Amino acid sequence: MAKQKKQSFSYWLSQKRSTIIVAAVIILLLFWLFGFNFVKIAGLIRQKQDLNAQIKAQQEKSDQLDAEIKQIGTQAYTEYIARKNLNLYYPNEQIVVTVENNQNAAPSTTAPTPSPSPSAAGTGN
Repeated sequence: MAKQKKQSFSYWLSQKRSTIIVAAVIILLLFWLFGFNFVKIAGLIRQKQDLNAQIKAQQEKSDQLDAEIKQIGTQAYTEYIARKNLNLYYPNEQIVVTVENNQNAAPSTTAPTPSPSPSAAGTGN
């Protein structure tokens, strides 16, 4: 009985061999075509996510610049620029400058070298 099943399967296989080969080729072709498209789609999805992240970052930068533009006309901004860039202060304003003492530094034991005088440097006679 097992031999009869084996013979019937081999007979069926020999009858349908060309159909099976054509079906296998079509299935492989479909996998090949759609497989590349799936890879392209995945790449495009990743690219879209990157571009959305860039858009969000640029939008935040734009919002920050808009806030700075709104601040330009205010008196506080004008005072800030006058103090920082032009070193301007109000007439009655007292300026306090803090000097940091570096107490951990060792005192210098070497004497400073004297610089040559301009008259001595030019004489070479």
